[in-house]
Amino acid sequence: MPHKTLGNYLELLESRGLLHRVKCQVDPVLEIAAITDRISKANGSALFFENVKGSAYPVLTNALGSFERIQLALGRDDMEAVGIELASFLNPKAISSMDEAAKSIRLLKGLLSFPPRHVGNGSVQQVVDMEPDMLDIPSLKCWPKDGGRFLTLPLVITKDPQTGQRNVGVYRMQIYGSRTAGIHWHVHKHGAAHFRRAEQMGVPLEVAVVLGCDPSIAFSAICPLPEGFDEFMFAGFLRGRGIRLTRCKTVDLDVPADSEFVLEGVVNPGERKIEGPFGDHLGHYSLEEPFPVFHLKALTRRKKPVYWASVVGRPPMEDGHIGKAIEKIFTPLIRFNLPELTALNMPLETGFHNLVIASFNPSHPGHAKKVMCGLWGMGMMSLAKCIITVRPDVDTNNPRAALEAVLSRTDLNQDMVIMQDAPVDTLDVSSPVLNLGSKLGLDATGPELKPLEAVETSAILEKFTSIENNITPSEKNTTSSEKNITPSEKNTTSSEKNITPCEKNTTSSEKNITPSEKNITPSEKSITLREKNNPTITEGSSPIKGLLVVSINKKSPSQGRELIRSLWELEETKGVRAIVVLDDDVNIADNSQLLWAIFNRFDPARDLMIENAVPVDGRPLMKFGWRFGIDATSKSPEEGYMRKWPGTIEINEDTAKLVDSRWSEYGF
Repeated sequence: MPHKTLGNYLELLESRGLLHRVKCQVDPVLEIAAITDRISKANGSALFFENVKGSAYPVLTNALGSFERIQLALGRDDMEAVGIELASFLNPKAISSMDEAAKSIRLLKGLLSFPPRHVGNGSVQQVVDMEPDMLDIPSLKCWPKDGGRFLTLPLVITKDPQTGQRNVGVYRMQIYGSRTAGIHWHVHKHGAAHFRRAEQMGVPLEVAVVLGCDPSIAFSAICPLPEGFDEFMFAGFLRGRGIRLTRCKTVDLDVPADSEFVLEGVVNPGERKIEGPFGDHLGHYSLEEPFPVFHLKALTRRKKPVYWASVVGRPPMEDGHIGKAIEKIFTPLIRFNLPELTALNMPLETGFHNLVIASFNPSHPGHAKKVMCGLWGMGMMSLAKCIITVRPDVDTNNPRAALEAVLSRTDLNQDMVIMQDAPVDTLDVSSPVLNLGSKLGLDATGPELKPLEAVETSAILEKFTSIENNITPSEKNTTSSEKNITPSEKNTTSSEKNITPCEKNTTSSEKNITPSEKNITPSEKSITLREKNNPTITEGSSPIKGLLVVSINKKSPSQGRELIRSLWELEETKGVRAIVVLDDDVNIADNSQLLWAIFNRFDPARDLMIENAVPVDGRPLMKFGWRFGIDATSKSPEEGYMRKWPGTIEINEDTAKLVDSRWSEYGF
């Protein structure tokens, strides 16, 4: 049964025990987000904050923070079946039987019930304020370094000023004051295209912003629909009944008649203002950039509205569940263009766009590259950073299995695609410049090329450096006078203590011989490498065979790359197919954090290293070795990163203590 209003949906959640009411007063600045973050990461309930400091309106968060709640919101039990049904509307195959004809008639009748229908004043216009103040709305400041308070789930409605075609999209808005806000229109999105067209024409763009509505409408606005596919029509399809729309009071736009709030206004051509920072769904802050400015003309609302907000941050959070539902719905549509595709997974830890795992049965040479290019050519899939193709016997929902296939089956000389200067998500952390980065395709559908070897992490770390204080294990438990002496220097006379390992036991003529010219032992090599690199390795692990992951306290540019080269020189790493270096803010024992850090902080063209890569006969081709490395550490301009590296989202200590102290008061 479709929900007419957001209130209907909340009643359903409460009847199922899926809504938690917080009755004590809470602060929209940091406190609400900190509570929501903790609950969402624990797969907890939707949250209804009844008493919000400085506002007369309650706040709803985490409303779609589980697959069960999304199913209830849409009135659908099977998301993939929704996609199959949608694909059937688009299927142009000829009707070949009476059964097919009858089915087509039923589908046509269904389609006729989807379009929105216009009504007079809806409940969203029970109160009309022509002198509005956006500061009355309990917008949230979610994270300590956010540039201010934001509308985090606004449905922004615009029309193409030339064609009149409508777009409804979710684009965050930073509140600047009582009548102005920044609109974070990503350059790839349809709302941004409408604004560019209005700017070219030199006219203001009318905008309506919906805050709270039937959840099927919000879900539709989040979905990456093809251009020209109306979001209100899609919402009608999802709920099986057309959306009720009403005309705004001051702008020529239609809005859902049963919404909670609507902001009416304009965006003027040529006007920009700095927006951000904002703690975003990739787990980092998106930094300050100039964005268009919304000017509020009027505010309409229900008599007792609810402000619906979403809190995003380091995954997993609410947006991850929404993303997986979207993936299930749209996979059948992707198969419409790529029928060979058997399964698709965009892991929520990687922010969806940063990793796509696709399975199919290859039938001809180069088939995997055809699939990769096909995916990159589909709408918002153009923003996918890494695509891994595997055979159907590999579980796409298991990223570990996909990575094992890459390590054992991928020949970098023929199974790899690298694309430079390609479109990437505006929120991408790793790209050298905003909106432009590189892509990587890896084909792991071939036969096993070489069995993977177990990695003796402890042995490698012992040879290279100590986890504590950057000293080797043999130096530990020594006297203070011995702590700066290298292992090979111990038990020597004082005159020998300043002699490097490669100089010891040599004649004076041998003292200028480099380590590579001598038959030195691995332990001697590790000392030389430590002196060369000097980052502190804080942790190491081997989550799967053939893979070594280390985290470091990076002290200067390029140390991640230098560390990979140095590790390659050790005898103990000869059986290691891939080395990944991360910053030490990542818990590398947590597979979820590993996925998050690697694919969010890695730009393929800059950060992928391949052993023994050499040009081929002066042509624009390269020949690659077997081993490769990924430097997924933070970057600086000296490393080709031309922006300020964004900080990782963390709750500050004062807010964490406050939430801890009030936890029982919240009713948990």
